[in-house]
Amino acid sequence: APDAGEILVGGVALRARRSEGLPIGYMPKDETYLEGLSVSENIAVSMMALCKHRPVRAVRSSRIERLAELLDLREFLRADPTNLPIGVRRRTSLACAIVHEPQILIADDPLNGVDAQTAALMERTMRLHVQSGNTLLFSCSREEEIERLADTICILQNGEIVVQGTLDDLQRAHSKQEQISVRVQSGAAALAKRVREMAGVRSVAVDGQTIVADAERDGVRLTRLAEHIQALGLELLEIRIRKPGVREIYETLERQPK
Repeated sequence: APDAGEILVGGVALRARRSEGLPIGYMPKDETYLEGLSVSENIAVSMMALCKHRPVRAVRSSRIERLAELLDLREFLRADPTNLPIGVRRRTSLACAIVHEPQILIADDPLNGVDAQTAALMERTMRLHVQSGNTLLFSCSREEEIERLADTICILQNGEIVVQGTLDDLQRAHSKQEQISVRVQSGAAALAKRVREMAGVRSVAVDGQTIVADAERDGVRLTRLAEHIQALGLELLEIRIRKPGVREIYETLERQPK
C-alpha cells in the first residue's frame, strides 16, 4: 500500500489547504455517529468540524433545514440515528458528508442496502451536489448504479486503475460485441434465416416473434437489416441494440493476460 505522496485538490496540496477548511466530504459504508446526539445535532457537529469558520446559528439551521427537505429527514431530526432504519441512517450519513458543501464528495457504496425511495432521494441530492460544480467519487459493485450515475468510470485491479473513461469509451475500447433484438408481428423465422447470413453475425436465436443476434460491434448495418424486413413484408414492432455493460467489460479485462 502507498505510504508516501500528496493529495491535490484543485491542483493544491491538501495539507496546504487546512486553514481553508476541509474541501472533501466522506460518506463511509458503515455509519458512525456521536452517541447521545440527535440526527440534527450530528449534522451540525459535522458542519462545525469541517467548515473553515464556525458557522453562525442561522447558517447551520438553514443548511440543516435544506438537507432535511432534500433527504426527507424532517420527522427524524430530533431522533437518535442509531435507532433508525438503515435508509434514514444512510440519508443522515450523506447529510453529514455534504453539509459543509465540499468540492469533493467521496462515498463508499452509498446506495448499498437501501430501499428504492431512499435511493432516489440520495441520488437526487448527489446529482444536485455535482450540478453545483462539485465532484462525486464513489465506489460501487452494482452495474446498473455505475452506468446510471457515473460520468467517468474507473475499473480497478489489485488496487490500480486499469481502465478509465466514459461507458461509451470503455465499450468501444474493450468490447467487440453487441446484441441486437428485433421483434416483428410475424415471420421471425424467415428473418432469422436472413440475419444469420449477414456479415458480422455470430449467432441468432428465435423466441416467438423476436430474434436476438450476437454480432461484432458495428458489424450489422441497420439499413441492411431494414431492407430484409421490408423485402419479407414484415411489420417491425421493436428493435434494440444492447452493448456490453460494465460487468462484461470487467470480465473481459480479467481474461486478458496479466
